[in-house]
Amino acid sequence: MRKLSMIFTAVVLACMVSTSSHAGIGIAGRIGTLGIGAEVTQSLIPMVNVRGGLNWFNYSFDRTKSDIRYD
Repeated sequence: MRKLSMIFTAVVLACMVSTSSHAGIGIAGRIGTLGIGAEVTQSLIPMVNVRGGLNWFNYSFDRTKSDIRYD
């Protein structure tokens, strides 16, 4: 997980470095079926964007019902 955090931080920092006056950055949080996440969008040129996202959540379900094991 530490390596993934470092990669995400590097991408965010790279996106913040912009040489163009029209370049914009967007940061968003999300909650969905893949878990809790965040994404960063960077405008490269007009009408072309790059978006990266990260989701994380750990849920474990381990039960037995009617002699059937659910994991």
